[in-house]
Amino acid sequence: MFTSGTKITQKDILYILNNPWDVTNQEWDLGTNNSPKHVLESILKKLSFCKKDGFSKIWKTGNNEPIAILGFYSVNEKTYRSIFIASKYMEDHAFYITRDLRKTIMEKTKTYLDCKCGLYSSSTHPQHIKWFALLGFEYRPEENIGHLRFFEFVFPGNSILCQKFYFVNAIRTFHFYKNFTEINLNKKINYLYFLNNQLKLILCEEGQ
Repeated sequence: MFTSGTKITQKDILYILNNPWDVTNQEWDLGTNNSPKHVLESILKKLSFCKKDGFSKIWKTGNNEPIAILGFYSVNEKTYRSIFIASKYMEDHAFYITRDLRKTIMEKTKTYLDCKCGLYSSSTHPQHIKWFALLGFEYRPEENIGHLRFFEFVFPGNSILCQKFYFVNAIRTFHFYKNFTEINLNKKINYLYFLNNQLKLILCEEGQ
């Protein structure tokens, strides 16, 4: 299992950079053009921005080893950027970390109404792109820079948009869940009920 919190140390970051998840290794170009020390400075700077206007979170294993770090910081009015790095333990905890990531993002929708959060990714792996979609990030090719792809998350600004947002993400979650045999049938059925109720709420509000 894992634990989560907001206290992130330099030691935590260095552990991840020296024991990276394959995707993190690719995204930050570790071991080729960027050394862990150079990347560390960049991440520390971005996390300092998170403290001023944004938030950050860390996930750890039961043995207190860092799994992943999320950062969300302001670059302009109602415009944010995010960073995400993960260690080798992400492979074993991907399902549960992804679920908690989505939960964290949804909890922030009330705080960041009408805001946008973007990120650049060098990954071209189809599953990684689907992973961004599952988290609620949409691909914006017009914002690409060179080989870097741009993905953007838009926080809904009113109740009907919120309902649609939760409905779409619930569908994505159901499709994500159905690929995991360890997720029992009752949980899948409960999600179908949730989808049905969310759709009813959307239809009722649009009819007003």
